[in-house]
Formats: sequence, C-alpha cells, structure tokens
Amino acid sequence: MPARNLPDAIRLVPTAAHVSKAAAGGLSYRGGPLIKNVAIHAIYWGSYWATASSPSTANIDQFLTYIVQSPFMTQLTEYNVPAYPIGPGTFAESQILDMAVAASLTDAEIQAKVKSLATTPKSKKPSAAAKKRKKPAASINDLYMVFTPPNVQVVMSGTMSCSSFCGYHDDVSGAQYYGVIPYPNCTGCDNAGSVFDSLTMITSHELAEAITDPVPGAGWYDDQFGEIGDFCNAEPKTIGAYTVQKIWSASANRCV
Repeated sequence: MPARNLPDAIRLVPTAAHVSKAAAGGLSYRGGPLIKNVAIHAIYWGSYWATASSPSTANIDQFLTYIVQSPFMTQLTEYNVPAYPIGPGTFAESQILDMAVAASLTDAEIQAKVKSLATTPKSKKPSAAAKKRKKPAASINDLYMVFTPPNVQVVMSGTMSCSSFCGYHDDVSGAQYYGVIPYPNCTGCDNAGSVFDSLTMITSHELAEAITDPVPGAGWYDDQFGEIGDFCNAEPKTIGAYTVQKIWSASANRCV
C-alpha cells in the first residue's frame, strides 16, 4: 500500500485517545530511510509572520534551535539502524514567505513550495566561483517545517486542520521531507495551555516522527497505530523551557 494512504502515518488527530501500550509490539523498522542529522528549515507561510508575536518567528526559531541539540534528540537514538544512526541536528534557516494566504491551503500547494525551496539556490548574487560550481543536491537531512498563520485551514487527503488533524509530515516523491504545523488556536489542538506551548508540542511530535519515519510507513511504523508520536498523542513533558510531547520508547515500553 502506498505510504501516503496509510491511515495514521502523517497526522496528529486532535481528539484521539491514547492507544493501548500493549499494542506497541507492532512497531517495527520497515527498511526505509531515517534522518540522521536533521537540518530544520523553518518556513513561515504568509505575511502574518512578518509582525507576529506570542509566538513570534524568533520564539519558534529559538525552540527549533534548542530542540535539535537537546535530550529530545538523544532519546531518538534508540531507533538507530546501521545505515542511519540518529544524532544531533542543526537549525538551517528561517524564511518568511511574505505573501497573501487564502482561507485554505492544500497539501499539494505546500508540496510544490517545498520542492521549489529545496531546488532553488539561496544566494541572489552568487560569486564568480559559485557560478562555476554545480548546485549540490538537497541534503537528505533537510526537513522543511511549514508554519501556517491563524484562520487558515490546511487541506490534506480530503481532511482539514483543526477538525481532523493538528499537524502532519510527509515526503515529496521521496526526495524532500516536510512537516506542516497549522496555527494551533482551535479546539482540540490548543491543549497545552498557550498557543506557543501547543505549537511546540505538536512540532516535537512531528519532528520525532519525521526523523524516524520520513517516508511515512517505510521507517519505524506500526500497522495499527502509526508512528512513535502517535502512541503518546498529546502527552506533554518539559525539556528545558519548552513543552514537548512524550514519544514512545520501545526499550522502556512506555511513553517517555
């Protein structure tokens, strides 16, 4: 079955109950790629983000910079496989797409933008030496995290953010990896005390799953319940100054 059709591979369902921990025995490595040293590209979709506060793009950037070097990443090392040892990551860039946004944004539009960003040189005025060099291929560690503004519904596989999911991750033809974090100021997604805390919790959920299952269903996956974030959906914990979500530990047989 194509990965994109797997029932819970790429979404965080707002009202989902915690799964039976005894069922986690179905979690296994399916032979696909993992992200070894994630390089996060924060993409803020829409003019809203140019003046946003509480949270601001700086707040989110600081969280992303911290989380990829934090104990959260160390926890993921239990899902290492010989070809893909998971280690600390980096915060690669922060980019605001200063553009008007319609009331809804489709996953197809997001995929097209991610593909464009991944294949377009960043420098507007390359040096003479740079012009002679071939553009390097996009890194297999790149993860584009797309943050959408308030009052915009993301449409994915016929379902909408806030009513069916709070975030998801996926791949573009196996070539680029991305995550989508709709603004979590809606019932079912604003369950961590503040918009920022909800955003960091949802982001950590998708980050953990994107690293361990970047092509949904081809990495660490359970046929019944999905990925390592899904077992612990909406169970919060604190790392440093931030609220994140617990993730399933196969070695401890519980959410950690």
